[in-house]
Amino acid sequence: IRAKGLAWSDCFAAARLIRTLKRRAFRLGEDYSVAELLVRTRQTEKLTRLVWEPLCLAALNTPAGRASAQIFANVLRDSLAAGASASELLLPRVDLTELLPEPASLYLLQRGNPVHLGCRIRAIRPEGEAFRLDGAPGDGVFSHVVIATAPWQVAALTAEFSELARLREQLAALTNEAITTVYLRYEPALRLARPMIAQDGRFLHWVFDRSQLGGPEGLLAGVISAADTSLPREEFALRAHLDIEHLFADRGRHLPSPVWSQVITEKRAGFAATPGLSRPIALTPVRRLLLAGDYVASDYPATLEGAVRSGLAAASAVMRSEGMSPP
Repeated sequence: IRAKGLAWSDCFAAARLIRTLKRRAFRLGEDYSVAELLVRTRQTEKLTRLVWEPLCLAALNTPAGRASAQIFANVLRDSLAAGASASELLLPRVDLTELLPEPASLYLLQRGNPVHLGCRIRAIRPEGEAFRLDGAPGDGVFSHVVIATAPWQVAALTAEFSELARLREQLAALTNEAITTVYLRYEPALRLARPMIAQDGRFLHWVFDRSQLGGPEGLLAGVISAADTSLPREEFALRAHLDIEHLFADRGRHLPSPVWSQVITEKRAGFAATPGLSRPIALTPVRRLLLAGDYVASDYPATLEGAVRSGLAAASAVMRSEGMSPP
């Protein structure tokens, strides 16, 4: 309601969408595209362009025209339709390794639980009621195994389990979306008005000022969701620079070329969150062998939140199988 740049018609349209989803308890009954959901709930062009389409692309990494309306509804249920704190945007000032994996490893080590890094597991083999991991330290035999890898790595790890053939076929059918990040370093150092800026109708969807997030001065990072991987790196860098110039156009500044640039494209950044997508569950036909990852069946798209919840669910299943109560 208080958002700048929106008319009352836009605000009423947003309320109409949320009310419609609430009446249905955020269950659509059938799955179709986000674009179709926006048409059915009579969303305005401005609200669609400035709010719904960027939110869909950011959360699902899939354009609204082919993104799942049900998964999008789940995201809205736990954000805009939840408490105020659920929509707070938190930007970490350290990298993700320092934010979670390192403290988690330290927590385990302090309680006498070994953590082995740099051990490449080549295969999982049945050994009686247990499993042998090729490449694991010690005897490599474990009572339970949680496969917390990317989905395309599961097939090679489970090749010796014929009962997982259907799972391997299911994972092979998943399609992926790319994310490209363009890093540009400027001297003299540039500073954005905010640590993170969304762009309307530009090549870069989001621009981050790394200096405001614990990084070096003058380093900007532009992110393109569902990126076109056919573009050459030079074109990515050039078009990103033009977008940065656009951000400073109202200040009458002509920006020099960046002194350094790097383009990183993750072609399989996450699965395409399309309507009616079939995703595997955490439990497999092999007893005590489980899956964890953002691709495992859940309400969420390919996000860190989905991956973390999947890991917690897998850990709880292991504890229950041992007669322990999950926390």
